[in-house]
Amino acid sequence: MERKIAEKDFSTAKKLIADFLSLHKNDQFYYHRNWNILLLNIAQQEKETVSIRQLSFAFIENNFQVEYYRIYKSSFTTKEWPQQLQKIISHYNKNEKYFRDAVADVFVEEKDQPSLLTYIEKHLSAERIERYHKHFVVTYPQETLNLFQKALNAYAEHHTGRSYYEYIVLLFLQMQRIAGGGELIKMMVAQYKIQYKNRRAMIEVLNKM
Repeated sequence: MERKIAEKDFSTAKKLIADFLSLHKNDQFYYHRNWNILLLNIAQQEKETVSIRQLSFAFIENNFQVEYYRIYKSSFTTKEWPQQLQKIISHYNKNEKYFRDAVADVFVEEKDQPSLLTYIEKHLSAERIERYHKHFVVTYPQETLNLFQKALNAYAEHHTGRSYYEYIVLLFLQMQRIAGGGELIKMMVAQYKIQYKNRRAMIEVLNKM
């Protein structure tokens, strides 16, 4: 198969792949992955826009994969892309009640910091602010600190145990790298020592900072 593609005998290669896929048409897309990668490679070489879009979208339909997202995007003009981008976000965000990594990852890839910040704020958690803050902290330092504070306050309230307290300290260290973070951390530590004075393990962990 690869030999036929290397020889640019695309018609034969596509027929061989089609024959294989017809015999395994009931298999899940995952099991067709390698064959669809070959088909996508052929489509790119033949500059078949429709096939490029269909095949690359199949790879990102259920979850974000940056490599195939970029291939899909490259098949649209600069003028066409904004409308298509909104369709992708709507596709991933069918149930707006729940956080979708794919939506956040699209905003990251598109360098859309305001939308990413708003999305993380809407679905805020300690883990999410830790994962995504680096993509908007330079532009929005104060907003980032506010989200850290809000997320950590909720995290501290609902999690008990030394490993959780150590995670709080880990996030404090990340906050410390942001302008104004040091002062906010001092205030939060003082607050936690009063609010959670009966959590001995928490006090011990905080005292080690």
